[in-house]
Amino acid sequence: MVDTGCPKARKRQLPPLGRLAAVALLAAGSTLALADGKVPAPAGSATKVHQLDLSPPPLNHVFTREQIQALTTDPDDDTPTEDVMIKSPIYQSPVPVGQFVALPWALMHPLEAWKIFVPISNDD
Repeated sequence: MVDTGCPKARKRQLPPLGRLAAVALLAAGSTLALADGKVPAPAGSATKVHQLDLSPPPLNHVFTREQIQALTTDPDDDTPTEDVMIKSPIYQSPVPVGQFVALPWALMHPLEAWKIFVPISNDD
C-alpha cells in the first residue's frame, strides 16, 4: 500500500473471497478467449498433447550382453537337489480356566470361543 500522506486517501482492498472471484473471472475469460481463437497463444506454449510412455525399455539398453547371457544360462552345477519338508507344530492357544478370565479371552479369540463351554481334559 502506498502512503500518500493524506489519512483519508486509503486504498480500498477487496475481501479475500472477492479477490478469489476476480481471479476466477479473469482466468475464465482468458480461457474462453483462447478457446475461441481470438487471442493468439503464447509463443512458448505447447498445443500438442503427448502421451506418457510407460513401456519398459529393451533389455539391451539396461544390461550388457554378458549380463544377459549370465542371467539366462543355467549354471554348470551338478549338485543333486533334494526336497525338504518341515512340519511345525500348530500353535494352540491355551484356554483359560475361570469365569472372569474366560470371557475376555473368548472376546479376543472369537473363532475359538466355543472352547470355554467344553470341559478341559489334560489327556494331551
